[in-house]
Amino acid sequence: MRTTPAERRHRRSAPSGVAVITVAESKRAKLARKVAALTYRILLWGDARLPLGARSVVGVLFMVGGVFGWVPILGFWMFPLGLAFVALDIPPARHKIHAWMNALKARAER
Repeated sequence: MRTTPAERRHRRSAPSGVAVITVAESKRAKLARKVAALTYRILLWGDARLPLGARSVVGVLFMVGGVFGWVPILGFWMFPLGLAFVALDIPPARHKIHAWMNALKARAER
């Protein structure tokens, strides 16, 4: 991670043992919470509203869209979400996806 000279001076002037959070780190944490919340909501919607076979079809469509990651609206973020949708239809993997969803919910609520 690159830091600006002002950030380096600020880190040096802070008392030892005190965590210094830069603006970039704060923005990154906020973005991570937003992504976790969005991912959780999409998976919750798919789990509650889509029937058994439709989740797999939507998951495959997400994965196909994830292949075209250089396109602005489509992106590489779609591929893991598509895998999660397909995994919701597989009983042994379903428990792991639900555990991941709970972790996403906890991360989004921080």
